[in-house]
Amino acid sequence: MREEMPIDIQGFSQVEYLTVFYTIVFGVIATEYFSGWGSMLRHRKKVSLYPVHLVWSLFAFLTLIQNWYGIWPRVKFINTSILYFIFGLLPLFMFYLMSVVLFPKIRFSTHQDYKQHYLENSRVLFILFAAYLLITIIASFVYEDIGDVVMQNVLRACGLALAVTGAIFHHKINYHIFFLTLMFGGLSAFILFIPK
Repeated sequence: MREEMPIDIQGFSQVEYLTVFYTIVFGVIATEYFSGWGSMLRHRKKVSLYPVHLVWSLFAFLTLIQNWYGIWPRVKFINTSILYFIFGLLPLFMFYLMSVVLFPKIRFSTHQDYKQHYLENSRVLFILFAAYLLITIIASFVYEDIGDVVMQNVLRACGLALAVTGAIFHHKINYHIFFLTLMFGGLSAFILFIPK
């Protein structure tokens, strides 16, 4: 009986095998965003859109895409142990939960007010985003990260502080606009610190 996992099976490595699952999960989450936007468009006569909600959904989706791009150097570690593999799924779980909070199921017979929905759920959004940033800070120590990790973590920590503040002051809509403006700037800066 073998004591270790094989390095590859007929040319298919364990990293490639596990990466397929990550890819499927990313695809499912992206589908949630596309379905949410599609549903808003499909039922546009029954919904009242809210610009802050739309910007939040775009920001969350772009951050998901950045996460997909930035996870590449960490993929080589996912077969180190099951814990590395599961830990790599935690940020994706946060994005899935954000999509659930952002996009309610629209019922055919009722009107959906996205402003009301957003305001009722904004605290949860801020908490989920704070959790995502905390996980990414921890991940930068768990995995060997590349690029200017210190600057990346400074940006993450600033975002974490802003998200926690947003969870506290979620009832102040001006803070939401301030937060999203800074976070789009931070996302742009973060992308600049990712090695090409």
